[in-house]
Amino acid sequence: MDVFAEANTSNLFNLSPGNEIPQGLKTPMLDSAIEIPEGSPQETSTPFRSLPEIPVDPSFALSPTSSTFSSEISIPPISPHPRTRRSRALSDTVFQTMLRKQAPEADINDTSNSSLVLVPEPPDPFRANATTYYTPGTMIPPTPPQPTHSRTASKEEDIIWNLRTQLALSQELCAQYEIDLGARDELVQALTQRAEVAEKEKEKSRNVLRSWKKKAGELERMCRTLEEEVDTSRQESLERSVIDEASGEALRMLHRQITQLEREKEALQDHADTAHLREQLHEKEAELDTLREEVRSREDAERVLRDGIQEAREQMDYLTTNSVRSSMAEEALIVASEEERERHQTIELAWAEERTRMVDAHEALQTDKNALADAVQRISSELERITSEHANAIEIAHSDLDAAHQESAELHNTIEDLQNDNEALKSDLEALETKLLNMEEEWSEGENQRVELESELQRTTEEHETRVTSLTAELTFANENVSRLESNIKERDASISTLTTTLLTHTDEAESLREELTTLKVEHSRAFSSQTRALQDLQTQEKDLRTQLEVAVREKAESDIMLGMSKERVGSLMDEVAKLRRMVHEMQQTSAARDVTIVQLRKERERDREDVNGLNIALDSKQQELELVSPPLISLVCFRLM
Repeated sequence: MDVFAEANTSNLFNLSPGNEIPQGLKTPMLDSAIEIPEGSPQETSTPFRSLPEIPVDPSFALSPTSSTFSSEISIPPISPHPRTRRSRALSDTVFQTMLRKQAPEADINDTSNSSLVLVPEPPDPFRANATTYYTPGTMIPPTPPQPTHSRTASKEEDIIWNLRTQLALSQELCAQYEIDLGARDELVQALTQRAEVAEKEKEKSRNVLRSWKKKAGELERMCRTLEEEVDTSRQESLERSVIDEASGEALRMLHRQITQLEREKEALQDHADTAHLREQLHEKEAELDTLREEVRSREDAERVLRDGIQEAREQMDYLTTNSVRSSMAEEALIVASEEERERHQTIELAWAEERTRMVDAHEALQTDKNALADAVQRISSELERITSEHANAIEIAHSDLDAAHQESAELHNTIEDLQNDNEALKSDLEALETKLLNMEEEWSEGENQRVELESELQRTTEEHETRVTSLTAELTFANENVSRLESNIKERDASISTLTTTLLTHTDEAESLREELTTLKVEHSRAFSSQTRALQDLQTQEKDLRTQLEVAVREKAESDIMLGMSKERVGSLMDEVAKLRRMVHEMQQTSAARDVTIVQLRKERERDREDVNGLNIALDSKQQELELVSPPLISLVCFRLM
C-alpha cells in the first residue's frame, strides 16, 4: 500500500502513475493540429534493458468513453496497435532531441560489433495517431517538446480538456443513475405485481379454507351417523351371533346324540336280545326320525332366518352407503331395522318354545339311553376290542406283506443276477476243463493255473458277497425313504391343519375392518389439525407479504428522494468528484485483483530502483552533455528524476 501512499491523489484521474497506458481504446486526440514529421525513427547505440510487461487492470485507467460504473461497455479499437509500448526509461525519451541534433557519443558508437543491440525509439505520446490522452498522473508534460512540435503551451486548452472529461464522466454518472432508477421502478412494479398476486392467492386460500371447513362439517356429520349405524350393527351382530351360537350348539348336540344312538344301534344288533332291542330301536328310530324332521324344519327355518338376516345386512349396507346422499334412505334403514328387530324377537320366542320342547324330548331320550347304556356298554367294549385287534392284525399283515413283496422283488433280482453270474462261471469252468484236457502234458503248469483259477473264483465269490451286502444296504436305504415319505405325509397333514387355522383367521379380519372406522376418526382429527396449521401458515405468509410491500413502498419513496437528490447533485460537480474519489478509494481497498497488481508494482518498483541506479551511473558519464542544455530543461529533468 506504500505505492498508493506515495502517489499524488489530489486529482481524481491520477490512477496510473507507474502503469502502462492501455492500447487500442477509441480515445480522441487532445490536439488535432499537432504534426509529426514522417520518416524512419532514429536509433541509438546506447544499450537499454526494457521493463517487463505488466497486466493492466482496466479499473486503473479512465477514458471519456468508458466509465468506472459501466464495466460491460467496451469500444473496439479502430486504429492499429502501435508497434511498441512506452517501456523506455525517462532519460532516453528526454534526450532524444539532443541525439537528433548531435551525437556526443560518436566515439563509442561502434556499429561494427555484431553483438550490439539497437533499441528502437519509443513512440511519441504527441504523435498524430496516439491513443493516449492527458491526465496529470501519466507523467507526460502538458505540451510536446519545442524542437519537434510546432506548438505553444496552452493552459486554457488543458483546462478545457479536463472540464470535458469531467463533464463526460458526470454525464455517464447521470446515465447510470437513470438506469438505476429505471431498475428501481421495474423492481417496484414487480413487487406491486407480486403483492397483487399474493392478495389474489390469499383470497383463493380463504375460499379454499371455507370450502374445507364446510367439507369438514359434512364429514363430521357423516362420521356421527356412521358411528351410530356401527353401534346398532354391532348390537345386532352380537344378538345374531348369540342366536347362531345357541342354534349351532343345539344342532351339534343333536348330531352327537344321533351319532351316539346310531353307534348304539349298530352295537345292539350283535346282542342276543336283538328282538327286544330292535323293537326299542324301531321306536327310537321313529323318534329320531321325528327329531330329524324337526331338526330339518328348524334348519330350514334357520336358513330362512339367515337369508333374511343377509338381506337385511345387504339393505343396511346399501342404506349406509347411500345415507349421505338422501335422508329418506336413513328413515327406510331405521324402519327396516325396527322390523328386523321385531321379526328377530318373534323368531326368538318361537325358538325358545321349540327349544324347551326339544330339551324335554332330549331328557326323555337321555333316560332311555341310560337304561340301554348298561346293556350296550359290554357289547360295545367287546366290539371295540375285537375291531382294534383286527385292525392291528390287518395293519401288521399289510406291513409284513409289503415288506415281503419288496424283499421278494429284491431277492428275485439278486437271484437273477447270481444266475447270470453262475452261467458265466459255468462257461468259464467249461473253458477251463477244455484247457485241462488239452494241457495234460503240462500238468505242473496246469496245476498252477488251477490254483490261480481257484483264487480268481474265490475273488469272484467275495465280489458277489460284497454285491449282496451293497444290495442289502440299498434295501435299508429304500426303507428309510419309505419312512421319510411317511413323515412328509404327516407334515402335509399338519400343513392342512394350519390352513384350516388360517381360514379361521380370515374370519377375524372382518372385525379388524370394523376397527378401521375408529382409525378413520383419528385420521379425520389429524386432517382437521393439519388444515388449521395450514391456515396459520397462510396468515403468517400474509403478514410477511405485507411487511415486504411496506418495505418496497419505503424503498420506492427513498428512490424518489434519491432521484431528486441526484438531480441536485448533477449541478454541483465538485461534490460528485469528491464522492467519486471516496468510491474509487473504497474500490481500491475492496478489489482483490488490485492486491495482485500491488505486488507486481512493488516488484517493478524494485526493478525501477535498479534501473534508476543504472541511469544514475549513465548520467554521471553524461554530465558534459547536460552542460549544453538550458537551465530550465535541467531543472525539469531533475524534477522528473525526483
